[in-house]
Parts: sequence; C-alpha cells; structure tokens
Amino acid sequence: MFGFSRTYRLAGKHDFQSVFANPNKTAHKYFLALSIPNQLQHARLGIVLSKHRLRLSVQRNRLRRLIRESFRHNKDVLKGVDVIILLRSECIPLESSKTIRKDIDTLWQKLKTS
Repeated sequence: MFGFSRTYRLAGKHDFQSVFANPNKTAHKYFLALSIPNQLQHARLGIVLSKHRLRLSVQRNRLRRLIRESFRHNKDVLKGVDVIILLRSECIPLESSKTIRKDIDTLWQKLKTS
C-alpha cells in the first residue's frame, strides 16, 4: 500500500551507527544524504531533523512526510543502499512543497549515480 513499512526503515541504533561510521556523502541545496551499501535487495531510509534547524514540530513532521513520500516514489531506483537524510539549511520552511520535493528528487538522482 502507500505506507512506509518497517522493511524500508533504518530502525535501530545499530543501523544508524553503521551509516554514520563511514558514509558516502551526497549534498544538495537543503539536504545531505549519508549512504552505505547494504546486503538487501531494497533501500532503507532514516531521517534526522533536529530542533536546531526546524523549531516547530509541525514543520519537522511535514518535512518527514515529504521525504518519505519522495522515497516511496524513488525506492526502486535506490536498490541495496541505506540512506540517512539530514537537513542542511534553516530556510526550508519558507519554501513550497514543490520546491522541497524537487530538491529531494534531485538528491535521489545524485545518489543513484554515485
């Protein structure tokens, strides 16, 4: 269905630590993607949005939803990789959903080629 099932999530502390330990970094205007290959046939996603960058939880949750939705549409392109998305810039709440989505989609394409 349209959910973000557990098989596509980086769930535990160990999963996040393994990506943070020795990542391939891919940056774009608002986001930084840390990635490592995994032994699975599908990609897994972790999202880290700090209160330092986005003060309001409404903004953080909206951005998480946009990232997950974009990942859902592009997960077939990203096979066998664990990805953590970090926010680089504070000005993101001022941008429209289309601009943010376009930026995330560009990031997936950069990840695919790297």
